[in-house]
Amino acid sequence: MVARGPGAVGCAHCVQIGAEVSCQVCGRLVCTRCEADWATCSEPSGRVIRLGIGARLRDVDPGGQLGLVSTWHRSRKLLDLRRLRWYDAVVPGAWSMYERVDPRLTASGHLICARYRQDVFVGMYALELATREEIRISDVEPAGLALVSARNDRFVYVSSNQIVIVIEVSPRPAPTLRFDPLPRKMLHAVTLEAERGLLAAGSWSEVVLHRIRGTKLELLGRGATHGNVTFVAVAGGWLVAAARADGTTRVTAWALDAADEITDVAWQLEDTRVLKSAALSRDGRDFAFSFGTEVIVRDLATGTAMTFTEHTDEVILIRFAGDDHVLVTADADNRVVLRPRTATGYARALRPMDVPDPSLTLTE
Repeated sequence: MVARGPGAVGCAHCVQIGAEVSCQVCGRLVCTRCEADWATCSEPSGRVIRLGIGARLRDVDPGGQLGLVSTWHRSRKLLDLRRLRWYDAVVPGAWSMYERVDPRLTASGHLICARYRQDVFVGMYALELATREEIRISDVEPAGLALVSARNDRFVYVSSNQIVIVIEVSPRPAPTLRFDPLPRKMLHAVTLEAERGLLAAGSWSEVVLHRIRGTKLELLGRGATHGNVTFVAVAGGWLVAAARADGTTRVTAWALDAADEITDVAWQLEDTRVLKSAALSRDGRDFAFSFGTEVIVRDLATGTAMTFTEHTDEVILIRFAGDDHVLVTADADNRVVLRPRTATGYARALRPMDVPDPSLTLTE
């Protein structure tokens, strides 16, 4: 006997028995869990959402589930980027003019932020969003020009005395590691590739790559560029940095060998515009960047590139999330674009979606 009825067939996305609703993208029957998670659909269709007047997407957790949003009245909200629903809880604390680094979301559901009383630094804190438990993780003040990266629940930033601080956030904060990758130089950019323990840092006209060995750094190579390094990222077989001087932005990609050492310059781009935002995919395959409203995604291995023009205001955020399954871009005009990765690159076809008023709880 063959079962009949919607609930007796397998989900088209996850092959679980119990497909009851139609996917909004492909139209096939899926289970309720997959229907609520647009990224489970393999059809090459992305999403465009509007967050409301004065709202901006500030960060995305590495899994691509949570988005941190600032509002016009300086409060912080959380958005479920898979179900496209707001969470009912407002994140404690308002955006402060004294903050030296932007708050960051981790894969374990923590929000990392610096706390100030007026203009006096009181510590770096990890807020567990579900329980509201707050833990002080560092008493080292971040620098004003520091870039912050959070991957695999390791948090890295530059201190006011130009030391790189690395903190293991989950399951419980571990002792702080401190490194000096460019002694007696100003650090303008830093990033951490936690899987291989690679730490990249940039100063004036120089990028260095180290491997973390316990509490020591092992030098893997140096890359020369021109100007103030404003962005650096390392993943897969690539090290990418952007520097600006004399009215020119230079973006450089160096290839890494099997030992993760820097080899030759594989690609370079120069532009008179200022690089607004950039990100390197976790597997190192794609480099996404923006000089204004356009988003360019370059395949570093093949040299091919895709240009996306859906944003109408300056792009302020680019993130690869969910093991690179989704490219998230956001602009200053409250627009967010979510693109799944397909066999031919990130999706061009986009579907406008609304964020419903009914909210979710953090425990859902």
